[in-house]
Amino acid sequence: MRLIRPLLPCLLALGLCSCATPEAVRPQLPGEAAFNPGAGRGDHLLLTLQGEDGQDLLFVVDNGCSGTILDKSLETKLGKRLHRTFIWYGYLGVATAGVYQAPALYLNHTRLLTGDEVYTDDLQSIAGPGRRVMGILGLDCLKHYCVQLDFQADKMRFLDPDRPPAETWGQAFPLTTAWGEVRTHADFFDEPSASLRLDTGDWTDGALNVGLFRRELREQPRSVVTNRSNTDLGTFGHPVLFGRGSFGGDTYTNLALHKCPPGLWLGQQNILGLRFLARHLVTMNFPKHTLYLQRQSAEPRPRDQFDLVETFGLMDSPPAPDGAARVQVWLRQQPGGSLWLAAGQFLEDLKHQGRLPGWAKAEAGYIWIDRNWEALDEMQAEVAQAGYPATRTISIQKNGDPALYHYVTVKTSPDRPWQLQKAWRTDAGGKIIEQFPAASDVNPP
Repeated sequence: MRLIRPLLPCLLALGLCSCATPEAVRPQLPGEAAFNPGAGRGDHLLLTLQGEDGQDLLFVVDNGCSGTILDKSLETKLGKRLHRTFIWYGYLGVATAGVYQAPALYLNHTRLLTGDEVYTDDLQSIAGPGRRVMGILGLDCLKHYCVQLDFQADKMRFLDPDRPPAETWGQAFPLTTAWGEVRTHADFFDEPSASLRLDTGDWTDGALNVGLFRRELREQPRSVVTNRSNTDLGTFGHPVLFGRGSFGGDTYTNLALHKCPPGLWLGQQNILGLRFLARHLVTMNFPKHTLYLQRQSAEPRPRDQFDLVETFGLMDSPPAPDGAARVQVWLRQQPGGSLWLAAGQFLEDLKHQGRLPGWAKAEAGYIWIDRNWEALDEMQAEVAQAGYPATRTISIQKNGDPALYHYVTVKTSPDRPWQLQKAWRTDAGGKIIEQFPAASDVNPP
């Protein structure tokens, strides 16, 4: 999803205060922190922070979001609400949010410098079932630091902004923050010194302004239009896969780019998203107004999940109506895909017999394919193996039930039947709420 920016007048106030930290004021720097390996591979950039009570809180790191937002479930810990305001979810429209005095947020036991206020909203649609996102760390925090994103090591570093840049940081570009946005200028798709917005909250490669997008469609006739159910070319959630593009004098390939919608500066913005940034070592020195990019690959990161998300029709909201058929076609093309389908049939047979843990015989549901990177990566790893013993992990959701039911099935050899090894139930946030005991009548002797 496109993450958040408060509407005017809050946007104006946040934008005006988004200048660099004064030279004399430097916050204490937290230590190096690990982020999720799926960042830049089809997933958001996720970082675990701690609240005032020491509770771990999973945050999306989004420099395209002018303020920090917390999930509404934390409102009981924030004291009295100051007021309500509107926030703009970019491509997804407007929502109403609460405004509270900012609580303390910590990374590696070091308090982060943030704005005076935070916003609250329901953030669970960001990550979907299986993972609970509790906040969005926005520009009101990041602008105080020199932040380095190392996608090869999956590490985020807060560096001394006054130290001289290392040669390994790469090419330098100007970095500005205004109106709640982070921008740079560089040669881009053969346009000299184009204005570019940086947006770590956009999990694709970004967006082209309307004129540039149309030009590239004409000049790259073999570009792949993603999501076959889409009729509005290049809109958010329906990017076009361009074979090539240039930035800063270098050529890049396999670029998933949107057409900038009219709601973003009348469609005249160019945006660099997380999938593009992840091809580099990224250093954003906000106090010194400088961006450094050390290119590490012209291609997307290894194990990138963009193609699989598009193949399954998971970019649509709701997912493409023929999604189940797409998954079956893809599975039949994989070395161990037939075993995955057989494991699914085994679970379905157990349900029809009234022997599937957690399900009554008459209850209806469907196999759940999660869009998050970890789930898709695990699925790809399983179906790449055609040998034995064969293990397949399948999740099922009941109609009208937000919980997910997870089953690990095993087939030890071609002549042995499938067996249910493990079963459990999780809530919508991914927390285990029930472990099902192994039932002797489920597995044959």
